[in-house]
Amino acid sequence: MVYIYVLVICCCCTNYHKGVLGDRINEVYIETFLNDTINVDIKDTYKGYTNLTPFGLVPPVSENIIILEFACFGGCILLTQNADLTGTELYEVCFAFYGDLIIMWKISDGESVELARKAVPNLLSCSEMTVVWVTWDSGVITFGTGNPESNGVLSAIDDRPFNIQGVGVASITLGVWKFIIKANPTGYYCRMSYTYATGYLISITTQKTRAYCAIECQKSNDCLGFNFRYEGILNCELVEGGQLVIKDEHYEWHFYSKCLQDNDGCVSCNV
Repeated sequence: MVYIYVLVICCCCTNYHKGVLGDRINEVYIETFLNDTINVDIKDTYKGYTNLTPFGLVPPVSENIIILEFACFGGCILLTQNADLTGTELYEVCFAFYGDLIIMWKISDGESVELARKAVPNLLSCSEMTVVWVTWDSGVITFGTGNPESNGVLSAIDDRPFNIQGVGVASITLGVWKFIIKANPTGYYCRMSYTYATGYLISITTQKTRAYCAIECQKSNDCLGFNFRYEGILNCELVEGGQLVIKDEHYEWHFYSKCLQDNDGCVSCNV
């Protein structure tokens, strides 16, 4: 049986300093927007989702965890037969704050079939975190809250199941997702020119070249990337992982995001 764990919170990331704890780059935060697939062909449903596979989140590895933090309106999880979210077979599980509604669909060969739905009082909360999980095993799709070892809230049976190779996420409104991976950085960085990344910093130093700044970032398992400018002092800022990084245009600075899976999974460039 394969598990996806999701943690839901009602508001955006709390503004507090977490400190450097080690291996912060294993905690990935991404931001997703409205799942706008209503007006597209059903076979293009996957286009409304952010693919998590480039970050190393492969469904058959049961240790992978997804944690979701957003403004309590809800989200959707897409389970697909291909790692790039394409294919003719997929499951879509959506949960919403308004109406406390959970709905499961299967899309097969361009046709959508509702597998199950249920209204659950107090499904999500705007005052405390809620753990939400999805499992699939031999055609049984289960959605639950709290401890994944407990009974699910809603289950559906598909008598023609398929192997799941991809996971995508989308929000009913603006959402912030957090999930745990096993990062494997090998020195690749994705550059975002004239961009400054705002977030908690590990250090601020003066470096002669961006290569020296990159080396400093590579030494730390807490470093998600770095801001660098070519002129002036204090021109190298190491950005801490385990947070949602806000990016702004800036004519002096360039942001380099560490690629977390070889030369892929570069958080700020992929999403």
